[in-house]
Amino acid sequence: MDMKAKVFGQKLQDKEYHDREAAYLVLVDGDLFALVKSCSGKLFLPGGKIENGESKEECIITPLYNF
Repeated sequence: MDMKAKVFGQKLQDKEYHDREAAYLVLVDGDLFALVKSCSGKLFLPGGKIENGESKEECIITPLYNF
């Protein structure tokens, strides 16, 4: 199954883009779900870009420890 999906925004013609591996968690408890709030106040699913040497599990768990 192809897991690639379109990304947010539009690609600029004069920019070069690269695929990057990422992992996200959807955690649901009844009608509640987990989000991570950034310093700017934006809300995101836990996870993000997988850094060098980081597992998918570490990528998902790291933002949960930062609040």
